[in-house]
Amino acid sequence: MIREARTGDVDRLMEIWLASNLEAHAFIDAQYWRRHADTTKHALGQMGAAVTVLVYENALGIRGFLGLSAGYIEGIFVDKADRGHGIGKQLLATAKGLRQALTLHVYQKNADAKRFYLREGFWVQSTQIDPYTGEMECEMRWEKR
Repeated sequence: MIREARTGDVDRLMEIWLASNLEAHAFIDAQYWRRHADTTKHALGQMGAAVTVLVYENALGIRGFLGLSAGYIEGIFVDKADRGHGIGKQLLATAKGLRQALTLHVYQKNADAKRFYLREGFWVQSTQIDPYTGEMECEMRWEKR
């Protein structure tokens, strides 16, 4: 089931966020993600105001989430044990239902995520180097047809 996040979800969301980033972005120093954990936790605490956080939950608890700021996808994060089972696709479909257009950034080296977004109707709008990590990233866009 997909629902909006609640304040009590933040600790579990942070567990998934950190583990997902460390695994998917092994090409970036792990300390980068650990340094940004507090900022992310604060942003998650702002849900409902500037950020919409969609949570996928089943009988085992929260298994993934998507962060959405206006039309920008901050990220899709799914527990490692649940990847490949359509959770990200369901979260993204819900976000598409809320907006006419969506944009996001994905690291070029995160080939699995880039393929996922292309498969879901996004296209690469531009590429640039992320000034914080020095890694090449793609800006991707989707529009409702």
